[in-house]
Amino acid sequence: YAADGTFSPYGALLTAVNAASEGDTIKLLHDYTVTTPQNTEYNLPANAVLDLNGKALTIPYMQAIFQGENITIQNGRISSTADYGLFLGNGTILTTSVTVQDVSLDCGINAYYAQATLKNVTVDASGRKYHAVFCDAGSDVTVESGSYTQSAQGHSGLVFGGGDDPEDDPGKLTIVGGTFYGAVGIYDRREGTPVSDYLVITGGSFSEDPSAYVPEGYEVSGRGPYTVSEKPAPTPPTEDD
Repeated sequence: YAADGTFSPYGALLTAVNAASEGDTIKLLHDYTVTTPQNTEYNLPANAVLDLNGKALTIPYMQAIFQGENITIQNGRISSTADYGLFLGNGTILTTSVTVQDVSLDCGINAYYAQATLKNVTVDASGRKYHAVFCDAGSDVTVESGSYTQSAQGHSGLVFGGGDDPEDDPGKLTIVGGTFYGAVGIYDRREGTPVSDYLVITGGSFSEDPSAYVPEGYEVSGRGPYTVSEKPAPTPPTEDD
């Protein structure tokens, strides 16, 4: 759907993406399996929406990498036999900023040189090898809500810490809400850098203790699930105190 309300059907998702203009909505009309080669970029125009329309989008390993400025992927299912089915960003355009909303996945999400916000996203990576959400180099991911389940070998949320190579940009993960089944953590953190450079948790529910990533002014309650919330303001003294 174009921003002016006109409608044009396309037989392939990449064709529709390449034909879209700023602000357009690309809507799936039926379940669809991506057939483009590995490392194919789906570069959406600014402010465009990929509306899954309640349908299933199946993406074999890295056969669709989504990029674009202020784009949205919403309202449906993403499936893959790969450990990561949804790749956000490829580092080849200046800005990738994407909101993923009301989407369920049976595979992980990988963000690479991309800003991403996850709202009401359900990720079940229990049948995969790696992580529900992986914040790779140059990524900045905010989780607002949803449910994130790790694999047996992975994390529900993991951040690349930059390692020893100064040419590698670290990722960052900010969790303000959501339910996490499995550990969250930082991989290959640069020596001497604070954890808050990479992973900050100010809300949400966790099956494993997230205290190491909770900043001042917030607290962890419970013992599995653990709940993170803002500390209540101190009660001001009364005249009788």
